[in-house]
Amino acid sequence: MSFRKSPLNLFLITCGWIMFMGIFFKNAWVTEDAYINFRSIEQLYAGNGPNWNPGERVQVFTSPLWFGLLAFGRLFSRDLFLVSIFTSFLCCFTLLLLVQRSFSPLKFFIFVLLITLSQAISDFMTGGLENSLCYLLITIFGLAIIGKLPTNYLFLSFSLALITRHDLAIILILPLIYYLYSRKVIWRLKLLSSLVPVFLWSFFSLFYYGSLFPNSYYAKLPESISSLGKITNAGQYFHASLVFDTISIVLIFLAPILCFRFKNKNSFPLLLGVFANLIYLFSIGGDYMLGRFIANLTLLAIIIIITCDYSKLRISTFYFSLTTIFIIVFSFTDNPYKTSLQYSSYRVMYNKISDERGIYFPHLSLSSYFTTIPFPNHPWAIAGREFAASSDLIKVSNVVGMLGYFARLDQVIIDPLAITSPFLARLPSSGSNFTPGHYPRNLPDGYIESFQLDLPRMKDSQLNELYQKVSLITRKPLLEKDRIKTIIKVNLFGYN
Repeated sequence: MSFRKSPLNLFLITCGWIMFMGIFFKNAWVTEDAYINFRSIEQLYAGNGPNWNPGERVQVFTSPLWFGLLAFGRLFSRDLFLVSIFTSFLCCFTLLLLVQRSFSPLKFFIFVLLITLSQAISDFMTGGLENSLCYLLITIFGLAIIGKLPTNYLFLSFSLALITRHDLAIILILPLIYYLYSRKVIWRLKLLSSLVPVFLWSFFSLFYYGSLFPNSYYAKLPESISSLGKITNAGQYFHASLVFDTISIVLIFLAPILCFRFKNKNSFPLLLGVFANLIYLFSIGGDYMLGRFIANLTLLAIIIIITCDYSKLRISTFYFSLTTIFIIVFSFTDNPYKTSLQYSSYRVMYNKISDERGIYFPHLSLSSYFTTIPFPNHPWAIAGREFAASSDLIKVSNVVGMLGYFARLDQVIIDPLAITSPFLARLPSSGSNFTPGHYPRNLPDGYIESFQLDLPRMKDSQLNELYQKVSLITRKPLLEKDRIKTIIKVNLFGYN
């Protein structure tokens, strides 16, 4: 779509790009969890496979596609910190090019303004995790739904989304079904062919790791957590977002109002995704990272908002409303424009939900990368370097990202939160007062000895039986017949 190259249009486009560049690089950072992926990439390049501990196959990364992009970037640079930020930049840059091509300069400017004002979106434009890739795929999907991109992009983005995060299906599947049946598109063959990457990854994951889902799925969603507890945690998560990131919550609830007010039929399928994802967030209990799990919702809401046709409004009314919102937002709310290069925040609500960027930014920001030697100088990175210099071969720790990355690849790090342990992830969580996504397990007596010897040495016979099954799948030769049989049994009937 082309627009007249008037001075005003050029000004709006230029301002949009300047705002994006400024916010992206000023607030660029990498979170502790990203270093879990980084260690797994280093294991891959060392010839040990995409794993965590030596000799044990476990998928510690949530996003296969993001992991693949970072692993590809590792070909060109050993510095995975910079690789992750550069890859995030490419995703966001491509996203904005698509939006600029699809909408008027004014709507492009509004889009950039809203995504950079949203703490949820802007905080995780970087961070080392897959959020920026999610933004790109959701945007492509949304633009295809509203007719700004060909239908083929709809299938492509849906397929790639499923190997980025499995739970992206929640936000995309209802819009996809509604779109296909309402438009009477000949879709069956196209959809099946587009899902080939999903089938290929699922087959590899099942064969290599022994499960269809990443280990974090089992570690972070234990069956011992009650539905009421999850709903309570999710309510607290949204309350924390409302307090610290009011703009994002307002945008999420404003989108359906504007969609119905301006009879935006093209965007109606996307509303189904918003509602479905809200239900999903309550079913899993929210998250501990402030904003991360509402960022996709907020982005989808912004796409809906800028898709509405405001042409029937008086121009004066439209600009007055836009200016008023702009003044209120900048004057009376916290937003990413107000944070400095020395940003530091330990804002925590309910002792569970935290401002992750504020916590790690002093040590893991792009600005500190150029001013700190050695980088990072975070205590957990220092602990990892000290562990690497020692003769110890095994360590137990609840924080494993930087510790694991800076440790040696032949050293074993056992995580009681079970993110990196396929055996512990199958155990019930201990205690009752949890941080969402952090469900500690008690290490059974004899577990460390069992891991070291790869023989069941625990006092509980049922745990020994479980360990034997997990070990057979994750540590024995890939083509061993008993291993293949066990994979089929546990995926059909569970570990029992």
